[in-house]
Amino acid sequence: MKDQIRTRWSLDAANYNRSTQSTWNSRRAKSAWESIFKDLLGTDVQLVLDVGTGPGFIAFLLAELGKKVVGIDLSEDMIKIANRNAKELGFNVDFKVSDAENLPFDDESFDAVVNRHVLWTLPNPERATHEWKRVLRPGGTLIIIDGNWNYNYKNSINKKIWRYLAAPIVIVTEKRIPRKTKLDQDIKQKLWSSGNSRPGDDIKILKKLGFRNVEVDPNINKRTQSLLDYIKLGYWGDTFLVTGVK
Repeated sequence: MKDQIRTRWSLDAANYNRSTQSTWNSRRAKSAWESIFKDLLGTDVQLVLDVGTGPGFIAFLLAELGKKVVGIDLSEDMIKIANRNAKELGFNVDFKVSDAENLPFDDESFDAVVNRHVLWTLPNPERATHEWKRVLRPGGTLIIIDGNWNYNYKNSINKKIWRYLAAPIVIVTEKRIPRKTKLDQDIKQKLWSSGNSRPGDDIKILKKLGFRNVEVDPNINKRTQSLLDYIKLGYWGDTFLVTGVK
């Protein structure tokens, strides 16, 4: 399953990069994400691990806030693009090819662990979150940003029509073809996120692992999406944010 997931993201790396660049170039979205991370991490947090960094969008936001960032991704193609973006934008971020469920870092190495749109694709969410807790220092913060992507979309004809009508707008504004590569339906059905209630199950996992002060924002899109973003991507449904403290 991991090989297929890696292949999916590798094939979509260039396309996904254009999508995140659209967010980076949006003053509203970028400012909103910076505000969110300032509120969650403050000034004491210095070293952050960005899990599933992709093209590096979140890593660059954190670096711009003065954090030292390590970004990992299972896809070598994503890491290549992230390094290229870092060079072009002038950021010093340490990017590595690595498995989110088997981190190559010592215990208590990071002040915070962040991941965006990652946990839904992982075969073993409990193992992944256990690893993220392991590398967190005592008092460190875990931030999960995700959504019920498959559930929100597959059960609605209206959202499928919405996606079809939004495609030309994505092509014009982002100069990319919306998501040409897809996970096989068989893999989607095996993913834990396809049949679970989220973010409720995310909260249960964190509490079971002993995280404290577990909190959720059920619709982070209200803070980060413009009207144009909503028209282009709103069919996927709400994005939630879950935090916990080790």
